[in-house]
Amino acid sequence: RVDRRQRQMCIRDRSSADPMNITNLPYKTESPMLVHIKGRRHVQCRLVPPKFTSLNDGDCFVLITSEKLFSFIGQFANVIETKVCKDFCTSILRDKDLGCHAAMLMSITEKNLDGYNGKIFCRILDRRDDEPLTSAGHSEEDELIESCLQETNMVFEFVEDELVPVEDFWGQPLTISAVNSRKILVFDFGSEVYVWNGKNALPDAKKVAMMLAEEMFETPFDYKMCHLSPLDFSSVCGHRKDRVTGRKSGVKRPEFTILGRVNQNMETILFRQKFTDWP
Repeated sequence: RVDRRQRQMCIRDRSSADPMNITNLPYKTESPMLVHIKGRRHVQCRLVPPKFTSLNDGDCFVLITSEKLFSFIGQFANVIETKVCKDFCTSILRDKDLGCHAAMLMSITEKNLDGYNGKIFCRILDRRDDEPLTSAGHSEEDELIESCLQETNMVFEFVEDELVPVEDFWGQPLTISAVNSRKILVFDFGSEVYVWNGKNALPDAKKVAMMLAEEMFETPFDYKMCHLSPLDFSSVCGHRKDRVTGRKSGVKRPEFTILGRVNQNMETILFRQKFTDWP
């Protein structure tokens, strides 16, 4: 075990030798992103595998590329999910958020999957020939999945060259009171890990915090103590023919996941949606 002083020197050497490590964008630039929108009280917007099998007709989804923006509203999605989906897409178009420069939104439903835009949508998600859309789940699924996702939230504060768990927000819904202009926080949502930098935080501290977050991101993940894994919860949503329990542990996070840096007052819509009261 390396002692604390050796660890600090190692991290600082890496930071000074490779300054590009601190430029992590909080979104994908070379591959599509699929956001699953699900819930009833505080709707969850989570990054999921960008494939057709992630979809179901009981929820809403947003597919984002650098040039295109699609919304998929399931036939049985509730009104709150539908509203959040529309607001989410409006924010992306208005602010050119998440690296998307689309000029317009392409709305997809089950009825127009075989249309021109629907075929582009399916091609991006690698839909196989005549692959069926998964049916909606039971009526209580939205609130149940929402609660299970929130229990997987992990928040750390950067203190004296270490990431210290913030117990008040561990496994809980997040509120704006978690952030502070002097703090550096690391939010781990499974498929998304963010290093949030307060505007008054020290520059050197930001570099070291990012190095620590990179180390954490590369370590094995384990959600065995949770009801589901936020990395592949979409695989258990809806009425699946085969009973799927999801992958709760692994050596490395999947390729679709992101590790990004967000600065105060420049947060993405995907980050802001994790909070119940973001102004």
